[in-house]
Amino acid sequence: INTSYTQDAEVAIHMISIFIEELQGLYIDFIEPTAKLIIPMVNFLTNENIRKAAAKALPDLIECVKQSSSPKKDEIAGTMARMFIKEVWEALHTEHDPDVIIDQILAVKEIIDRSGRFLGQNEIEELAIKILQSLQESNQRKLDNEVSKVAEDVEEEEIDILDKDTCLENDLHIAIAELCGSLFKTHKELTIPFAKIIFKEIFAKVFQPQQTGLMLKFGLFLVDDMIEHLGCELLPEEWPALTQTLLQYANHSHNAVRQAACYGIGVLATKAGGNFSAIIDLSLIHISEPTRQAEISYAVFCLKKKNEK
Repeated sequence: INTSYTQDAEVAIHMISIFIEELQGLYIDFIEPTAKLIIPMVNFLTNENIRKAAAKALPDLIECVKQSSSPKKDEIAGTMARMFIKEVWEALHTEHDPDVIIDQILAVKEIIDRSGRFLGQNEIEELAIKILQSLQESNQRKLDNEVSKVAEDVEEEEIDILDKDTCLENDLHIAIAELCGSLFKTHKELTIPFAKIIFKEIFAKVFQPQQTGLMLKFGLFLVDDMIEHLGCELLPEEWPALTQTLLQYANHSHNAVRQAACYGIGVLATKAGGNFSAIIDLSLIHISEPTRQAEISYAVFCLKKKNEK
């Protein structure tokens, strides 16, 4: 529902975000009343634009605290981050619009990025369960869309809408992968159990011969982040399979899949140390096709850099 009130509310939230961005740590005295105004808007039932704007504003409040001169800024940021994630996820749990869910997921990612390491092992495990549940719900919505498309009385216009919804669900998967990457980056060893679940349960379903390019991209984003942020030291048993996955898809027909795989090979070159020498020739073979320069440039650069060391 769009009214003059909802339009004014959305503009006000955007204006607050601009104030915070410009003032940064100087806005610290206004953080608490601002949070009290914005948090209820995260679950504003009658207007999705307000829900999205409110979710996007929360990471800015975290950044404001981190930029302040308060001696307890890390503690305050962690407390706020926990509260914000709780509120966003409660709103996400009742949200039906995948476009809004994407912004909510990305808001949680930004909150984690800007807060750094603040969650404990139990909190990571609880968040992991919620993330996996969101993936399952998204997959179910995709299946429901496919069922609805073959109904007897379905019209062409409805099929187009269902296809667009499925595309949004694929984008949601990518957003979730980015969230997982932020957890791997900021909480390292605490995320190992979660990473192992993804490796055993998610990858087994994603990396299939007839899988769509967008879903392969989702899986490769997760592989890239595991290699970049966790490395062989934290995932020694999974490391060979992660490496082979990158090589397998480096020449895939789908542009985004090739790009994700070659990015991972580039990261692998800088992360694997002496272990990389065993696969370097094979890596060069996989990424050497001259018709794909845009997708392989980063990987070739990293391979060259590795050889120069």
